[in-house]
Formats: sequence, C-alpha cells, structure tokens
Amino acid sequence: MSDRTLRAWLVTAGCTALAACASPGYGPADFGSTEKSAEEASPLGGASLDQRRENMARMYKDLVNFRISLDHAEQRGDRPTGIALGYFVEAYISMHLDPVLASEWQSRHPEVWGMDADLRLAKADVLVRMNERSRAENVLEELGTRYAGREDMLVHYPVGSENPLGKAVQLLREATDEGPPPMNDSLLTTQGMIVIVMSGFSLVAICVPLYRGLALAMRAHKATRLVPRPALEKSLQFSTKGPADSIAVLMLRVLAKSLRSPDARSVASDFVVDASRQYVMNEYEATYSRPISMYSNLLPPVGLAGNAIGMLILLVSKHMAGTPLELGALGLALSSTIFALLGYALIEAIKLRLYGRMLRCLDEVVCLHRSAEERAERAGGAQASAVPSPA
Repeated sequence: MSDRTLRAWLVTAGCTALAACASPGYGPADFGSTEKSAEEASPLGGASLDQRRENMARMYKDLVNFRISLDHAEQRGDRPTGIALGYFVEAYISMHLDPVLASEWQSRHPEVWGMDADLRLAKADVLVRMNERSRAENVLEELGTRYAGREDMLVHYPVGSENPLGKAVQLLREATDEGPPPMNDSLLTTQGMIVIVMSGFSLVAICVPLYRGLALAMRAHKATRLVPRPALEKSLQFSTKGPADSIAVLMLRVLAKSLRSPDARSVASDFVVDASRQYVMNEYEATYSRPISMYSNLLPPVGLAGNAIGMLILLVSKHMAGTPLELGALGLALSSTIFALLGYALIEAIKLRLYGRMLRCLDEVVCLHRSAEERAERAGGAQASAVPSPA
C-alpha cells in the first residue's frame, strides 16, 4: 500500500469519528433522562412504594403549612411577605411536587391514589391563595379526568375533615370563584387609628416648639425694626418706656443716660458707645436670641424620637399588622424627621436675619450719635471764632 493510499484511509477514519461524536441523541444526559422518566412512569412496590408514600405525606404537610402562611399574610395585609412566600411556593411546586404528580400510575394504585388526590387538591388550594385561579382550574380539570367515576372516594378537604372527592372539588371551585378573603375591616380600622394617633402626637410635638419659636421670632422682628432718625430724636424727649420700644430706641436711651453720668466725662465717648452697644446686645440675646435657639434645638430631638417610634411600629407591623400600618409607620418616621429638620432650619434662618436687623439698628444709633457730636464740635468751633481777641 502506497503512502498516498494510507493517508487517504487515515483521513476517512478521522472524519467518520468526528461525525459520530457530533451526532445527537447518544449523550449520557439523554440516556439518564430517559431512564429517569421511565422509572417515574413505572409503578413502584415494596420499599420504593413506602418511600413514595412518605414523600407524598411530607409534601401534603408542606402544602398545608404553605396555605396557612399565605392565609395569615393575607389577613394581616402583608403583601411583601405574601409575594416572597409565593415565589418560594412556586419554586417548591415546580421542583418537587410536579415531578411526583406527573406519574399516572399513582392515580390508579389503590395504596396511594387517596394521597395523590389529596396532593392535587392541596396544590389547587395553594394556587387559589396565590391568586393563580387559572392554574388551579387546570389542576381540578386534570383531577376530574384522572378520577372519573371515583367521585365518592374520601379525600381530606377541607383540611381537618373528610368529604367525597366530588364535593371537595365543588367546594374548591366555589373558593376559586370567590377569590381570596377580604381584609378584616376592624383590623384595618385599628391600624388606621394607630397611625392617626401616632401621627397626631408627632405633629403636636413638632408644632409646639415650632409655634413658640416663630411667635418669639415675630416679637424680635418687631423689636428690631428700623426707626427713622426723626423718631429717634423725638423718643429722647419722651422717656416713657413701653413694650413696643425697639432695639434702636433702647440703644439710644441707654447711650444718652450713660453720657449724662458723671463717670462718662473721664473716659472717651467711644468707650461709652461700645459699652452701651454691648449692653443692648446682651439684652437682645437674653430676651430673644437664646430662647429662639432653645425652641429650635428642641426640634431635631423631637424629630428623631418620631423617627424611632415610626421604625418601632414598622418592625411590629412585620409580625402583627400589615401594609396599612407599615406604610403609616414609614410615613410617620419620614414626616417627623423632615418636618423637624425643616422647622429647625426655618427658625435658625429667621434668627440670623433678626441678628442682622439688630446690628443695623445699633449702627443707626451710633451714626446718629456721631453726627450729633460733629454738629456739637462745629457749633463749638464757630463760637470760639466769634469771640474777639484782646487788644
């Protein structure tokens, strides 16, 4: 055999091997799935049948527990928990329950057909609780097809009682048509009252210091009003002091009284002006600024307390209440914090504005005093120049 012929035989053998490896239908996965489906479809007996009965009994208990949990979540109005539990039940049904119910021999085997019917009824009941009514109807139709002529056999539906299969299917169809049970009105009313009461307490706790702080800020705004110079000069002629006097009038009277004192003649007038200015600023701080700061500083702790109460109610609602109370608690936590911070920022901004108005009033009085001194100096200079010198 020549080298060319040997090379052609080798190429042909390699192509045949590659074609055999690429042909579908002979892989180990396909072989395993075929054998498993054949095993599931064939009737069991002995130890295998006992194992199947134990698995079916365990699955039935699981479905009953799922139904109870879904009912509790629906009664509480806890929609997030119901949705999360629905996802878990859906995965459980598709991965564990459906492969077991896919076998047809269970519906004909006298030792397990009762458990098979119970499982199908429990599955349909759970699907009804999950609002999967079309799927529940399909399960009931398949149940009627498998157990045609055996409607008198006893099944465990509703849970805890025995009824004929036909009556159990009828009861389940009625539950499918009615839908899930509505939320208890008394529970909804109780949740609403809790939310309203707690929200009212939170708003009152925030509004009290906010109102007192704003009322005091309004008085400070009136006291820091800018008084025209003619009115300031006129106020010196009437020494009666009333509550409507502004900071400018108070500064002017304190300054005039200080300048008329005998001790003021031994010091510079600028020192007297600064001392009078500091005295009026201390009066403003004690009467307006510090109390306003006290009221504004109360708001953040009150908002934090409302936030903590709202979070506490939110945690409690996860176990005993439901969506209305949960949303109310979340709204209480957020609203109390937001309102408290906004009130604090508002009062502090007003306080800064009032402080600027107070400084402007003091500067106006100081300017008035300096202009009066300049006029006095000019008048004194004019009198000195008018006196004739001795010959």
